[in-house]
Amino acid sequence: MAIMDRTRLRLLLLLLGASMRAALAQISPEFAKVLTNPGEQRMVVDAAKQSSVILENPCAEGKFTIANKIAIIEAPVFDQAGTLRSGSWKQVVDYTGCNAPRTLNVLIAIVEGQRPNVRPLLPGTTMADARLQIDVFRSPVLQAYLRGWRDPSCTMAYVADTAFGEKESTTRPGARGPAWRETWTIAACDRRVPVSVMFAPDSTSTTFVIALPPATQGEPRSTPDRQ
Repeated sequence: MAIMDRTRLRLLLLLLGASMRAALAQISPEFAKVLTNPGEQRMVVDAAKQSSVILENPCAEGKFTIANKIAIIEAPVFDQAGTLRSGSWKQVVDYTGCNAPRTLNVLIAIVEGQRPNVRPLLPGTTMADARLQIDVFRSPVLQAYLRGWRDPSCTMAYVADTAFGEKESTTRPGARGPAWRETWTIAACDRRVPVSVMFAPDSTSTTFVIALPPATQGEPRSTPDRQ
């Protein structure tokens, strides 16, 4: 991933809003250069455009704006020349268009000697990591529920949104952190259903329990996303 020179970096920082400048002030100068690199920003936006909720709800007027929200997953490592060698982080992209604002999430992973891995995560405010997101959606319990809930002619389903609920006030014995609850909105063709997911970190991983509403509670969309 190319690193921009100091003159271009100063210019971009001047163009950025105060909130983004404040966020960048909390990270290393080398990493700030990466985040303000136009090539990196293009990759992030391109990945956000591949989110299932965007592909399934096309909008010609849709706009994508990289937000000032960055979550470090693995600390970036640079060599003596300031070149990024490894690291991973999540960036948030704000989407507006067709009266359907969304919060999109993108994972960026750098491994030395390989091309950057830049891909969309689930939309919304979920705290689940990339592997956990896949495990929940592909879980036999949720997939069996979807097969019984959606119309037989419907062959697609995706997570339209996620909403972080609340953390438990205390950490369970032996756990790495407190459990938390989220609501995931599952979309299948013209219907949606909210699903509650409880996440519980243990000593080595995170387990989850899915609370499913009755199949009859899948409601038609009151306002179609597809424009």
